Amino acid sequence: MNKESIFYNYQSDGYDRSGSKIPDIPIINLLLEKPNGERISGPAIVDTGFDGPLFANETLTFFLADIPKENEKLIGGFGPNEFTCELFKIKAFIVDSNQKIVNSLNQIMVFVPTDFNYISDYVIIGRELLNTLKICLDGKNTQFIP
Repeated sequence: MNKESIFYNYQSDGYDRSGSKIPDIPIINLLLEKPNGERISGPAIVDTGFDGPLFANETLTFFLADIPKENEKLIGGFGPNEFTCELFKIKAFIVDSNQKIVNSLNQIMVFVPTDFNYISDYVIIGRELLNTLKICLDGKNTQFIP
């Protein structure tokens, strides 16, 4: 596996309703693998506000639909809201822009809300994984240091 730093450009998040630019989003590219070997890849938002390892978006939710859940967990949302997530265990890898694996994250849990209203627009990588990685955010790029 590559031992050089990998850089990911932040993604634009557009503008809010008042026309103000929303800050760009730091990302890391992930490749996820189900037990049957089927794979999916794409960006995950670096978000220290999420306690867990990985939070699913709609695409990832459908990708995981045919594998058994490991467990369920009640998690807190914004404000006083709590909601239930199903937990799915899959293999995860950090990949570069060419989809080359640069680091294995081994088996991780993916949180999938049981209420579709709580599914994110983005895959979110949270503190449980982030705290195991060496990354640097410079305002324009996320640097992953293997």
